[in-house]
Amino acid sequence: MSDIRDVLFTPRILRFAIVGGLSSCLYTLVVALLLSFDLTVAAVASAIGYAASVPANFFGQKFFAFQSKAPAITEVGPFLLVHIANFSVSAGIMWMVVTYLGLHYLYGIVLVVLTIPVATYVLLNLVVFRIGVDGGPDKV
Repeated sequence: MSDIRDVLFTPRILRFAIVGGLSSCLYTLVVALLLSFDLTVAAVASAIGYAASVPANFFGQKFFAFQSKAPAITEVGPFLLVHIANFSVSAGIMWMVVTYLGLHYLYGIVLVVLTIPVATYVLLNLVVFRIGVDGGPDKV
C-alpha cells in the first residue's frame, strides 16, 4: 500500500478539491432552492441535493481527480457505497442541525460541506480508485 504522504500530498488533492467544490456548489444550489421555495423539509432537501451531485462527482473524480484507467464498472460499486454512507451522514447532519438543534439550514450545509469531503478523499484513495494498489492509478 502506498505511503500516506503519497496519498495526501499530491496534485491529486487539488484536483479532488476542484471536483468536490463543484459538487458542493451543486449540492448547495439544490438544497437552497428546495428550501427557499418550501418544497420539502431540510433533511429531504439535503438528501436530494447530495444525490444530485453523485453522478457528476463520479465522472469528475474518476477521469479528472484520480485519472483512473480502470473500467468504470469496477469502481462504480465501491464509489456508490462510499456515497451511500456519505448520503446518510449528510442527511443525518442536516436533521440534527435543523430539527434537533433548531438552527438555520445553512449551518447544516456548511457542516456537510466541511466534513464529508475529508472522509470521501480518504476512502476514494484507499477503497475505490486504490491508488498505488493492484495496478491502481499512478501516484500523481
